[in-house]
Amino acid sequence: MRITLALLLAAPVLLAASGTLPASLPPAASDDKDPDCTIDLEVVPMMRDVLSNALMHAFKKDGLTVTQFLNDTTPTVKSSASLVKAAAARFNLTEEEVKAAVERYHHVNCSHPHEPILELEILRITAGEGDPLPHLTDFASDVIFHVVLHELAHALVREFDLPILGNEETLADAFATHYLTHYASERAPAVLRARIESLMYEASETPRDEWTVRGEHNNDARRAYQIAALAIATDRELYAPLAALVGMDE
Repeated sequence: MRITLALLLAAPVLLAASGTLPASLPPAASDDKDPDCTIDLEVVPMMRDVLSNALMHAFKKDGLTVTQFLNDTTPTVKSSASLVKAAAARFNLTEEEVKAAVERYHHVNCSHPHEPILELEILRITAGEGDPLPHLTDFASDVIFHVVLHELAHALVREFDLPILGNEETLADAFATHYLTHYASERAPAVLRARIESLMYEASETPRDEWTVRGEHNNDARRAYQIAALAIATDRELYAPLAALVGMDE
């Protein structure tokens, strides 16, 4: 399944947050009267689309099971209220729970400006109110930031059918590094350090004489070196500490 461009563009913003996750999140502000929104939850097909997202993401229901429920139920219901009631009965939920989730995901498919649905909230709902939320370390958050930008590069290539004159994996690493050094400079030193350290660690797990030359990816150590080189070319003084991580000489 293609990762949508909108999701990838939003991902770096979400990943910019780090540290301990909050114990609870405030409810989202309802925006039902947004003049730019064409989603009317009273219209059964529109309710169906929003409800499917609410069931799968808010309540972690299996996608095939949700699809089967909607295919079985939609032809027989005459109103959105009936569809909500049927969903509550089928999935052992209260109608209030289903309605609240539907409100949360009201604009999930909208293109107009609206309050984003944070993955943190999905974690809170699916983990259970009494369960501790997972803690994402700064190192993990920083590595993921670079990885998401790397994947965004692939998405841009596919979305706009961009010509690639070399190794696309190398291009994707370069894009992620360029984006960080030019558009997220405050986070760039920590993110680049974490990504280089992660790649060097992975490289160390395989003896150097066994580093593969097959496949689209360069070996992890070379990827780390190239990322460091690009950053240092941007600002030698700021990114000088990266040189030591990859054994770069003067």
